[in-house]
Amino acid sequence: MDNRNRLNNKLIYVQLLFSLTPKGYGGIANSEVKEMIQGLHNWIINSTDEELSKKENEVNQFLDSIIEKYKDKFENIKDIDVIATEFNNFFRGNNNVYSKGVEYGWLIEIFNYLKLPYPNYLPYQTKIGLGIHAGNISVEEEFLLRDAFYLLVKAEDTFNKMHEYSNFVKQNEKNKENQYIFRALSNTNQTVATYSRLSIISFYSFFEAFINSIGYDYYCRNIDRLTNIQKNNLLGRESNKPNDFLSIEEKIERLQQIIREDKTVVLKINKKKRTSNDYRLFFDEIKKLRNSSVHFSPSKESIWRKPDEWIEKAHKTSILTLQISREIWKAIFPTKNLPEYLNELRFELNYNLAKQRLQDVVKIENKEIISD
Repeated sequence: MDNRNRLNNKLIYVQLLFSLTPKGYGGIANSEVKEMIQGLHNWIINSTDEELSKKENEVNQFLDSIIEKYKDKFENIKDIDVIATEFNNFFRGNNNVYSKGVEYGWLIEIFNYLKLPYPNYLPYQTKIGLGIHAGNISVEEEFLLRDAFYLLVKAEDTFNKMHEYSNFVKQNEKNKENQYIFRALSNTNQTVATYSRLSIISFYSFFEAFINSIGYDYYCRNIDRLTNIQKNNLLGRESNKPNDFLSIEEKIERLQQIIREDKTVVLKINKKKRTSNDYRLFFDEIKKLRNSSVHFSPSKESIWRKPDEWIEKAHKTSILTLQISREIWKAIFPTKNLPEYLNELRFELNYNLAKQRLQDVVKIENKEIISD
């Protein structure tokens, strides 16, 4: 590799460091940093051999000084040329890397440590934000959980407003025969059911994504020392045969057998072994309700319910989903704390975030200036 390419690779590596840095800490989202990177890149590519020879040492020292400043946050394992090539390859095929981010698994393979304020136990497949999104993360089960709680608080909010409006119109006897008021209340009644039903679907979707994420994360981190059977089980399959999938209950038990150091199943939730009423409720009643909502038939669980019944069912589902998720996490990882990226699977933390989200949406709808 010639000096020009080696210098450009070092610049690409520095670009990655700045890209992972939030704007408020001097990241590439700052225009002066971005212009500096672009200016140096243009000079490296377009300078003559003579110009490069004269300033090469100066530019190298400048880039080395930046890398040295970042040593307390990022210490590379792989060679800088290799990292630069891999990072550059992400941009091929019109991939919008600064919009989608880079995989956390890639970062832990190229850096010895990452001293950035990321939550603990991030899954391998988590997307780490770059540029304007630096400091942010994105992983499917996390935003499914946020959606589930948002739908829950929307259901509750709509339910409360419906009753407030109903009490208001009852103050005037003339409103009893008003068909438009009746229509509005009927529509709002149905809206409560809509939000509640979608909340239940989202909570169960979160749960499945959460279990699948645990398996996939362990698969990616340990692929070189897993048997073929273990690989299949971690990905939710019994074998290599098409459509030979494990049930979610079977997969939870296999995860314990594969991941736990003692290889034992301490939490038995297979249908034949189930002992806890909570697990019976979750995997029987709630799972059936979710299945009916997704692909209904008259022989399945009824999806016609009163709004107060829907609210109760959605609220119960939210509490039970987090409780069971915590228990499964501790069964698989007995020595680990609860995952911070899911707000430790705590109801209050996730519920309050959803309430704040709803308040922000209302402020935007009302064209309010948001100051806190």
